[in-house]
Amino acid sequence: MADTLDFSTPVPQILDARKVFRQGLAIEGCIAIRELNRLADCLIDPAGDVSAALSFGFDEQRRQVISGEVTTNVNVQCQRCLEPVAVELVESVNLALVRTEEMAKSLPASLDPWISEDEQIRPADIIEEQLILGLPIAATHDDCAVSYTHLRAHETDSYLV
Repeated sequence: MADTLDFSTPVPQILDARKVFRQGLAIEGCIAIRELNRLADCLIDPAGDVSAALSFGFDEQRRQVISGEVTTNVNVQCQRCLEPVAVELVESVNLALVRTEEMAKSLPASLDPWISEDEQIRPADIIEEQLILGLPIAATHDDCAVSYTHLRAHETDSYLV
């Protein structure tokens, strides 16, 4: 039976990889977006928290797998009007812990590799990576106020200078 550690805050900083998989550990918790430096750099405002639920265990082929979900709301720049646009990120986690690129190549399509030779797992790294992968390539408001006529007027003005 899997143990569950319920952390209302924070997500544990470091986990022992050998123990969490053997024990079938599940963690739930939050982490501040400002603590996820690479993600924060992609945002207009790094305010808010990320909620995460991660489970560690073995699949039928005895691979070490990490599954779960990470969720947050972030503000990114609209690529039309350059104003903030709120984006909800809900990302599934389906990873297999592997030691080498060669091992990663043999994984089924349903599992993404988490390459690590370390005996310690940093849940924040997993959470951050999943959220960065979930960011939209070009975020825009559904009803963005910038019109093409407005943009065309500015193009004409710039040629006059």
